[in-house]
Amino acid sequence: MILKNYIDSKHKKRDITENRNDYKEIYKGMVFKDIPESRKFMKLYALANKKVLKLGKSDPRRVRYRCIVGCPFVCLISKDGNAGVTIKTLESEHICGTAYDNSNVDFNTIAHYFKRKLQDNLKYKVREMVLDLKRIFELNVSHGKCKRTKRIILETLDGSFTDEYNKLDAYTIELRESNPGSDVMINISNNALENGKRRFLRMYVCFKAMKMSFKLGLRPFIGVDGTFLKGKANGQIASCFVDKETKHSWNWFLQLLQGSLDLKEGEGITFMSKMQKGLIEAIKTVLPQAHHAELIEHDENVVVRPMVISEVKTRLQPRQQVNLPAGTRSINFTGDHTSVSEPTDLSYSPAGLMWKGKAATTQIS
Repeated sequence: MILKNYIDSKHKKRDITENRNDYKEIYKGMVFKDIPESRKFMKLYALANKKVLKLGKSDPRRVRYRCIVGCPFVCLISKDGNAGVTIKTLESEHICGTAYDNSNVDFNTIAHYFKRKLQDNLKYKVREMVLDLKRIFELNVSHGKCKRTKRIILETLDGSFTDEYNKLDAYTIELRESNPGSDVMINISNNALENGKRRFLRMYVCFKAMKMSFKLGLRPFIGVDGTFLKGKANGQIASCFVDKETKHSWNWFLQLLQGSLDLKEGEGITFMSKMQKGLIEAIKTVLPQAHHAELIEHDENVVVRPMVISEVKTRLQPRQQVNLPAGTRSINFTGDHTSVSEPTDLSYSPAGLMWKGKAATTQIS
């Protein structure tokens, strides 16, 4: 969880995390872009340090903050010519206690803190927000306040997502210019175009460096998998971003991959996957001469099971299993009527077996 985009006199990014150590710092001479930014900074300072700051003077040129009565903290921020806004007066010492109910922490302040977490997990619940504020900042915030904060964040994200999708065309052009020979393709929804709108549907990227590496030095073995985007993904020959996995989307991806890597009909190429929906049918359609190996996971043991999906004999032959002959022997037990006994020809010495206070015996013939 990060609160960012605030700068000091060196224009260093200021982040806030759960340990809050980096954000507690405030010093005389710290520079902000303008007065509104300084107000945001001081609200986040109050959140991170669990203090209540009272706003005194406030106008377009200066703001003054004090702590509660009896606490020596004071901070005066004002414009400094063309140098922006600077902390001119500062007494940073606090002798007050923790503020469990903090009026400085408004909706926008909480929204700055939870924006990244909600962006990564849209199912993040209001109740979890309340508990996190209590656990991390010892702050009492109502359910209604967090609910409104979540709504503000989601409305902001909805707009930011739209803006980012509108930049995809420019991103595609930049990729092609900065990586000549790379294949970049964006697919727009036909239904949306009929209504006069542009709606992103799919995107395919295969960089020239990966294409050349596969053709010149890599083995003809391609692993194919689908996953949700939750972080960095490295080492792919090609990537495709789709709304859902279907035979149609797999067909679209494999046709573009076929052209990028010059796979022709797929002869001599082996694909490995976890049986994604529609993938095998798509391989049969686009690359009928290719082979396929199914990846099966059993706990920590991974098994690759070859599957022939063409008339060509696969190069991944099943591993031969040799059935070793098992020796047999006859053992006669003597002892009590339940035949409880102690074997005598094992490779280890088992603990003696007793039954009703008597040692069990074994005869081997």
